Amino acid sequence: MTIRTLIVAPSFDEATGFSYEWSREVLEDAVANGLDIKDLSKKYATKENLYSGLQEHNPILFYHYDHGNEDRIYAQDGTILIDLENAVWLKGRLTYCMNCLSASKLGDKVIELGGVAYIGYIREFGFLTIEPYVDSFEDSANSGAKVLHRDGTGDDAASTIYDTFTKWIDYYVVGEGKDLPWAELAAVWLTHDRDSLRLKGDGSKRLKDIPEPPSISTPPPTPECPVSKFIEAMFGRKTLSFLRKIRDKIT
Repeated sequence: MTIRTLIVAPSFDEATGFSYEWSREVLEDAVANGLDIKDLSKKYATKENLYSGLQEHNPILFYHYDHGNEDRIYAQDGTILIDLENAVWLKGRLTYCMNCLSASKLGDKVIELGGVAYIGYIREFGFLTIEPYVDSFEDSANSGAKVLHRDGTGDDAASTIYDTFTKWIDYYVVGEGKDLPWAELAAVWLTHDRDSLRLKGDGSKRLKDIPEPPSISTPPPTPECPVSKFIEAMFGRKTLSFLRKIRDKIT
């Protein structure tokens, strides 16, 4: 059985530059272990491309490496990829997110709508961007994906992520890395990320045990018009939402 997978990995600022690079390890490991993975990265990491990718590739496993919020995850250039309105797109899939906050409200919604499991973080995912510390965050964040690729369950993946964070915390607190100049700060953020990790839904499933996800019944997204993009860029998302509410009342 071929396991179909899809990964979304934008890159448009410093943080997503790192998460994009981390996602390449996951991509390469998936290929090495025989998974059929579709890559939507950088300029291809859009809502429209995700919709068509889910329709055509219909992955069992969905990865997201980028920014997130409590009720949404983001596409290229900070536009919304999935929120509470289209969370049903993840129905029947195992979702693995390396982003901030989304395992809270969005994770709950995905499971409510029939998602198999949602692995992610309920608080900000913080990390040090300098060597050698950054490698410990990448290793921890990616460790669960490698377990899934090797026939592990969602529970196995989440446990491995937790244990890998703990390994690195010990390294900086009592191990060989304890005398490094930023060891204490690295341990603080590793602990924060570890304790923010959550698995929601059914963690007992292996990828090969997950049946074919249902087809997406919602209509494809409409690309935003240039005027909307300009208003959001100049005045922010709240202003754009406010103006849209006025428009909807008078039309």
